[in-house]
Amino acid sequence: MSRTGISPFLSNVVSFSSENISAASGVSADDQDLVAISKLTHGIPLNQKYKPNFERMKSLLFQAIDSFALGEERTPLKHDAIERINSLKATWSLSKVGLWPLLRHQGFLRSAAKRLWTLRPRSIRIK
Repeated sequence: MSRTGISPFLSNVVSFSSENISAASGVSADDQDLVAISKLTHGIPLNQKYKPNFERMKSLLFQAIDSFALGEERTPLKHDAIERINSLKATWSLSKVGLWPLLRHQGFLRSAAKRLWTLRPRSIRIK
């Protein structure tokens, strides 16, 4: 493992994450939206040409939840999935405007962004 350059550890984490969601949702681990969930969750920018489909990502997480959770256990997990997708949207949006590198490091800007994010209105709808 190296502290400089691209870490093979992170690419392995993304692979494991994609494989876990794949096993639960029944979708191929190579699916672009599934890999995008894993990459954004672990702080790896997406290919600039790829535009993620956040509704499909939510659907994939719901499929995974439905495969292992029963009855009323699903509701809080689906709320968490919606919040995760909202967070991924914000992460992706920041990467598109060039703020990603600034928020990857400790400091005032990152702290302020986190505080502002917690103050945003939350609307949770489960479909």
